Amino acid sequence: MRVFSADCRSFITPVNYQRTAPNVISGFLRPIQNVVFSLVYPFFGVNARAYFLMHVVLHAANASLFFLFCRLFVPISLAFLAGVMFAFYPNVSWLPWIGTVQNSLATLFLLLAGFAFWKSAHNIHNHVFLSSRASYYGVAWLSLSGFLFLISLLSREIGIFLPFWIFLGAYAYAPHKKSKQPVVTPGPFFLATIIYTLMRLWAFGIRTIPRTIYNLTLRYPVLAKYFGNKATVITIVPPAQIPHATITAPAQKTAPACDYIVQKIQLWAQKLSVWTESLFNLHTNTCFLKVFSICFLLCLCVALVLAYRNNKKLFCWLLFGTACTMWPGVLTYPCPRYLNVTYPFIIFILIYGMFLLWRDKKPWPMAFGALLIVCSLLLTDYGLFENRHQLKASAQSTWGTKERFDAFFAAHTFEPDANFVLLSSPLSQIYRAFFRPILGT
Repeated sequence: MRVFSADCRSFITPVNYQRTAPNVISGFLRPIQNVVFSLVYPFFGVNARAYFLMHVVLHAANASLFFLFCRLFVPISLAFLAGVMFAFYPNVSWLPWIGTVQNSLATLFLLLAGFAFWKSAHNIHNHVFLSSRASYYGVAWLSLSGFLFLISLLSREIGIFLPFWIFLGAYAYAPHKKSKQPVVTPGPFFLATIIYTLMRLWAFGIRTIPRTIYNLTLRYPVLAKYFGNKATVITIVPPAQIPHATITAPAQKTAPACDYIVQKIQLWAQKLSVWTESLFNLHTNTCFLKVFSICFLLCLCVALVLAYRNNKKLFCWLLFGTACTMWPGVLTYPCPRYLNVTYPFIIFILIYGMFLLWRDKKPWPMAFGALLIVCSLLLTDYGLFENRHQLKASAQSTWGTKERFDAFFAAHTFEPDANFVLLSSPLSQIYRAFFRPILGT
C-alpha cells in the first residue's frame, strides 16, 4: 500500500494558519514516542485498545509520581489530594489520541528528573563537589537528572525553558554571593538543552533557520517588520488600486481612542477566558459560568496571596516555573495537551499554599486554607465530570466512524496494490467534511 499524507491546515485560509516546512522550531523531533510504540507493537500489533490503555497507564503513573514528589514537602493527606487532582482535574479528553503520548512521556521524565534532582540536593553537602562519598552520589544523581531531562525534551520540548527557572532558584536561594550553586546546580539541565538544540540543528539543518524566522512571522506578524519577508504579511488591496476597477473603496473613519481601548480589553478578556478554561478546566460558555469562574479565580488568588505572604520569593519563583512550562501554548493556543507539564506546577502551588495556611495554626489562615481545599475539591469533581463526559463522547464518535469505514470497505473491493489517499485532521468538522461524500453521511 502506498500512502500519501498531508496536513489539512496547509489548505486553510487565511495564510497565517498555513504550516511551513519543518524547521528548527516547528519541526518535530520527538523520537521517544516512537520508541514506546515500537515496544508495544510486537505484543499487540495495531490493536487500538492496547495503545489507549498504555496511555492511561502512563497518566496514572504520572499522578502516582506526582503524589510521591509532593510527599517530600507536604503531609501525606495533601500529597494524596495533589495526586488525585493531577489525575482528574485537568482536561484529559486527549487520552484516546495515541499521538499525544509524547505529552505524558515528557511529564513522566520531568517528574523522574525532579526526583533525581532532589536526591542530588540531599547528597551534595555545602555544594563542595568530590569532597566526600555523599558528594559523589550527589554528582551522580545530578547527572542522572540532566539525562532524564534530555529524554523529556526528546519526548516533547515542553520544558525547554526550565533550566532558566532552576538557575533563578539556585541564585535566589544561594547561601552566599560567592557560592557556585547558581552555576553548578542547573549545569546538567543547560547541557541537556544545548545537546537537544544541536540535535535539532543536525536533524533539520542550519539552512532551515530562515524558515524558522518565517514561521515566527506567520504566528506573530509584527515580527515581519524586522525579520520577515514582505510576502509573509497579508495585505488586502482596495479595489481602487486594481487596474481597470470601477469600484472605489469607501473612506474609513478613524476609530476613537476609547473604542480602541474597549476593543483591546475585549480581546484580552477573550484570551484570558480561553486560558482560564485550559488551565483550570472551567467552561465559560454561559453568563453564569463566567461569573462563577471570575469569583472562583478571585477567591483563589486572595487565598494564595495570603498563603505566601511570608514566602513571596518562593511564590514568584513557582509562578515563573509555571510560565516556563507553557511552551508551546503561548505560540499557538492553550490546548490542555500542550500544558500537561504546567498542571503539576499549578497543583503544587495550591497544595503548598494549603500547607502554609494550616501551619499557621491561626483561625483566619486556617479558614483560607479550608477555602483552598474546597476550591481544589471543586476543581477535581468538575474535572472528573467533564472528562467522563468528553471521553464518552469521543469514544462514541470514534466507534461510529469505525463502523462507517467498515461498512464502506465491506461494500467495495480493491486491488492489493491499490493507492489510498488518507486525509486526517485534528479538527473534527473538517474530518467529517472530508469523508461525508465517501461514507454517505
